[in-house]
Amino acid sequence: MIKRTFIISVGICCFGISAASVANAQQKSGLSARMGVKTTPDTVTIGDPFILVVRVKVKTGYTVEFPQMPDSTDGKPSKIALVGQPLLERPPNDSLEFRATYKLTAWDIGAQAIPLTDVHIVGPQGTGYLPLRAFVFVKSVLPADTSLHVPKPPRDRFPVHKTNWWPLIILAIAIALAELLWWIYKKWRARKDAPRDPYEVAVEEFNRVEAMELPAKGESERHALLMAEAMRVYLSARVEPANISDTPRQLIEHVLGARLGDDRVRAVMEQAELLKFARARTTSADAARIGLDSRAIVELVQEQLEPNPEEAKAA
Repeated sequence: MIKRTFIISVGICCFGISAASVANAQQKSGLSARMGVKTTPDTVTIGDPFILVVRVKVKTGYTVEFPQMPDSTDGKPSKIALVGQPLLERPPNDSLEFRATYKLTAWDIGAQAIPLTDVHIVGPQGTGYLPLRAFVFVKSVLPADTSLHVPKPPRDRFPVHKTNWWPLIILAIAIALAELLWWIYKKWRARKDAPRDPYEVAVEEFNRVEAMELPAKGESERHALLMAEAMRVYLSARVEPANISDTPRQLIEHVLGARLGDDRVRAVMEQAELLKFARARTTSADAARIGLDSRAIVELVQEQLEPNPEEAKAA
């Protein structure tokens, strides 16, 4: 059986700040329907969700088919988007009121028409239509003067985390400088603590004592003792196994036993022993002679200990 289509006329009116539309559909058979539309809230900003509620009340024996949002895959994206699926409520009793709840978002500013098609009323005598017309106002979040809107600077495609290397560089330089100062100090300390050449020490002491001119000042004994002491320190350092703590007799035995020096070693040491322990007296001439013999003994032993040039060349 071919269904006949009835034309339903709709009247729209507004209730407060909520947009509500009421439609009455009349047919020759007496069919009628009432529809209400409400948007909450009626003013939103871009991306904010809002709720559209559509209520349709019909007679007994009739059902309501609510429209779906149009498909945006045809290349024309809609300015109103559906979030999830609409909630369809059928009458639980004899109220005969059908309700559909749509959760929507708007993506353009100004008064936007919600792109829903007609509501279908299906009854024993055929199908009727209620045109669904609903709007929402989308306000802009920009200031009235858009020149006040300062755009953010462009971001790097790949974020670069800059590191301040200067503290580490300064620390490395400080460590290197400290190491250099420590190395210089160790070299200086090693040179300072290194034992000097006994021959150089003896020559320096001979020169120092002679520069004092003690015999001319009446201190002949002191001159003889200082010159003999410089010789004794040199021999203790260069002759094996002599030691600085040896007695004059032990030192004489070590030196002569090593076939170093000559008999003047014994004469100088014995005279110095008399001057030091027996408080003997001596003349300026004798003191000068003891000083000259002490220097001559050091020069002789140094020459004897130095390697022969021919032997060094052969080695």
